[in-house]
Amino acid sequence: MAQTRTPLRAQHDSEPDPNDHHLAAVVSRKDRRIMDLEAQIETLKGDKKKLESADTLRRQGRRIEKAISMFDVVEDLIREHDRRQEIEDKAEESTTEPETDDETAQQRQRRVAPRHTEKQDCLYNGYKLFAEYLPGVKRALMGYDPQKQGKDLKRALSELQAGAAGARSDDIKNMCAAVAAWLLHKAIPALNPNLRGDRGLNHDETGRLIRPPEYNWDDEDIHAKIRAGDPNFLVTADSWPAFLYPYGKLVDPEDHEKGLFKGKLLVKAYKHIFTSPLSAESVELESDNGYGSNQPAGPSERPKKRARGDQQTKRSVSSLIGFTSATPQTIAYAAVQLRFALSDAHMWNPTDGLFHYDVFYYNILSYFEAPPGPVARKAVEELLEWWTL
Repeated sequence: MAQTRTPLRAQHDSEPDPNDHHLAAVVSRKDRRIMDLEAQIETLKGDKKKLESADTLRRQGRRIEKAISMFDVVEDLIREHDRRQEIEDKAEESTTEPETDDETAQQRQRRVAPRHTEKQDCLYNGYKLFAEYLPGVKRALMGYDPQKQGKDLKRALSELQAGAAGARSDDIKNMCAAVAAWLLHKAIPALNPNLRGDRGLNHDETGRLIRPPEYNWDDEDIHAKIRAGDPNFLVTADSWPAFLYPYGKLVDPEDHEKGLFKGKLLVKAYKHIFTSPLSAESVELESDNGYGSNQPAGPSERPKKRARGDQQTKRSVSSLIGFTSATPQTIAYAAVQLRFALSDAHMWNPTDGLFHYDVFYYNILSYFEAPPGPVARKAVEELLEWWTL
């Protein structure tokens, strides 16, 4: 008698493949991703059409350097997001894979959730801010097909960066004149409001502000060595400049963070850029009797808030961008703008001798976003609360 063979399907039903669960999970994730993308298509098309027809790219781009990232282009932010998305997809697949006998828990954790460099974290933070402050632009850019619309995508990115550069250029011009007015009664000779050639280390007051505060500017010997570029008294982005501290006060040799980022000149620069030039005038610089004092600016010294009845001449940059309090990015942007306004550089350049503005910018972001421990993290939180103007 001929033997009855079990149909192939029945064999699979009776003996389930252990990989079926993993395969189903992967397919399910892919299906959800496809459904999500299909649901976004109409929104993407609408955003892209609106962006192109309204010619808003440059205007939207003016927010990028101020509040998102001053030295990273949008492509790099998106590229970092895509890189992490790919890692996340692989991690999801890895979580359904059984552990091997020769793989330790630490090795599995490293495979599933790899570490990122500080620069990569900075880029990803920039991407999140980009998505938060410019959601329509982000969706529109995602709607371009690089293979079919490469030229259009390149044009859109170029216009965004042009807007960002234009905003920076406007702030540089305005800050140059503002600093001359703020230091009118302190700088001798007075600063030219339209030129920077008489500033930097060669001017007594601007030199005092951009040198590291641990260098005693009033010591003529040290003063001369700083100007001469003595290797022991270099002015680089590896040291915080004096203007980040209360005006004209020496840094505490035992605590270099006392008063850091509480300088009134920095607060004036911030308010001039992000609130209004008029609001910056309400911030008074520390008096000259404060020279030599190590006491930081306390909460009582914060600039006064505008009275309810005071009139605004125009909407503040903060309200246009969409944030209500200071962020590491906006503080760092104001610090870079102020430092450049105090320098003798004739035109914008990320490098000023041995001082690198991008390093200075990223050092500030790192101070706020990557504190080394819980004590430092609490201090940063309190500092940002102090900055809630």
